[in-house]
Amino acid sequence: MNSRWTRRLIAGLGLIALNAVGCAQEREPINQVQADALSKEFFVGKISDPSDDPIFYWRNFVVDGSEAQSMVGIGSWGGVDRIKWEITENMLIARRAYNIAGDNKGDPGKTNGSIVAAYPITKHFDIKRAYNPQTGEDLNVVTENTTDRVWYQRDHMRVDWSLNLVDTPLWFDMFAGKVFGDIKVTPLAYYVNDRSNPDAPHFEPEQGYFDVTSKFWVEPESTHMWGMDIPSCVIQGLYTGSAVDSCDPQEAVVRSSYWKMDKVPSAADFEPLENTHAALDIVGNPGGLGDSFQVGIVTPPRVEWDPQYGYTDAGMESHMHVHNIWKQSHIMRGSCTTDAECGGGSCVLTPDGNGAKACTVPCSYDKRGDADNNGTDDQCENANTGYSGNQGSQCSSRNWCTLPIRDRRIKPVTYWVNQDIPAELLDHWDPNSGQRLDVGSSEDLIESWNQLMRFSVAKAREVECRRTNTGDRGTCHGYYFYPNQTEMVSFGAWDIEKPRLNDGSQENAAGLEDQVLTMCHNPVRPYDNAACGPRGTTARVGDIRRNFMYYWPYASRAPWGGIANWEADPVTGMIIGAAATTMGRSATYAAAMVRDIIMVANGELSFEDITNGTPAAL
Repeated sequence: MNSRWTRRLIAGLGLIALNAVGCAQEREPINQVQADALSKEFFVGKISDPSDDPIFYWRNFVVDGSEAQSMVGIGSWGGVDRIKWEITENMLIARRAYNIAGDNKGDPGKTNGSIVAAYPITKHFDIKRAYNPQTGEDLNVVTENTTDRVWYQRDHMRVDWSLNLVDTPLWFDMFAGKVFGDIKVTPLAYYVNDRSNPDAPHFEPEQGYFDVTSKFWVEPESTHMWGMDIPSCVIQGLYTGSAVDSCDPQEAVVRSSYWKMDKVPSAADFEPLENTHAALDIVGNPGGLGDSFQVGIVTPPRVEWDPQYGYTDAGMESHMHVHNIWKQSHIMRGSCTTDAECGGGSCVLTPDGNGAKACTVPCSYDKRGDADNNGTDDQCENANTGYSGNQGSQCSSRNWCTLPIRDRRIKPVTYWVNQDIPAELLDHWDPNSGQRLDVGSSEDLIESWNQLMRFSVAKAREVECRRTNTGDRGTCHGYYFYPNQTEMVSFGAWDIEKPRLNDGSQENAAGLEDQVLTMCHNPVRPYDNAACGPRGTTARVGDIRRNFMYYWPYASRAPWGGIANWEADPVTGMIIGAAATTMGRSATYAAAMVRDIIMVANGELSFEDITNGTPAAL
């Protein structure tokens, strides 16, 4: 009997102990931090150390707009710029992070560049546990603390992205229109907090990327008639008897995207192509477009200031706009954390993407020479640099020794289509098997350029082979091209020599290792190049990280049938976020006109059919 009660007592005490343990277990803290809390470290690095402020690339792109306005049309853009952020008590300010003209305004070590964007800051706060003010004991609540430290020491902030207070974000149409007084532009307070909406602020901190979408009122352009300025939409209505175009102020939707420079693949050691003294001598290359009128729109030459003579030709430097097709462009050696460790070279990120850094090999661009005619700059001989690969290194305009072209690995340049492009312009494919059934016209166009770029890379490697006396003409040509073989350009009427492709065989070991140019579907399909990412990856129009082949299928009064931009880093000329926009309205109209002409010529249509609108039913 006593034994039975003893067992019951022990069991009861055990239950009490278990309950006590359960009560003692700490619950998850209650999080009272509201949405849109931003770490200041993302924007400026260590808050107390301005020397580590990261540099961002910045670009504006018009992603949408009212049909009735033509002054800021779909596909308009702003020049790529380098900016650094400044955090004040009330404003988040983007300032230019390089010197335009040797005036020390925009020095990367200072926050004194011209302001290109500004957003209100609504709150500075620390994220921490609440506590008992009498005992200091932490409570089980995480809050936004605004009292324990002064605003500039707090590590988080909330920004009002609804309004960019800089109302001329320097894309060509808006900038030119304001200069000549043709249009009036007013920024609108616009904010979308639905994260599924493409216009909501978009952050990818691990990629060093974010974008915000703004809206601007664009008042309709006017025409001077009868001694007065009359809205052009009214004039059109008077002549046509229609009311197609609204005379109300119209919208322009602008996506401003920002990307940390140290997250841009292979940008750290990109090799510029200087073109200062013969800006228009290379046929078909748009680099060198850009002049003093277009500062911030297309990349202009940079001019140093001479205190005795002002701005001189000798102080001018201009770069071609060039896609970066290489994973690495300069010789690197050792490891480092600062430039001081590199003996005159620079400490730059290596191309493997793991954050490691190495030293470039210094040289002087002004002292280039090849006294022994071995195809290698005398300063960059392998004996001097310690490089064990091929000869052929040159001194680039960055004063670093380059990696020989034969030793560089290709980094495919990707062009994305937007999700509104008609299916008729793309491959037909089987989503179940993931197989392509036939080649679309868009893919065909990109492949044609890829063929020409592959030929160019193979030819450059052949020329370096010959210049460094590695082999004679026939031998070097055989390394990089199939003997006596040509291929037809996919979207053309001519053929080119066929470059070897590296298929793993010894015979083709020197062949091309990848595509130079490739198209990414949106979303990505299984047969797309690996550079596009895994199947299902998507891209948003206006994202500076993507090059776009962009098709607008809707009505628009934008004054072009197509518009292209290949904006570049203003310091190096590396193309970033290029876009080729086709207005479907113009493309379809042109196709219909050609069709009608052919059908009339063949006797299938009469002029009366045309005037009666018969082809519209075809």
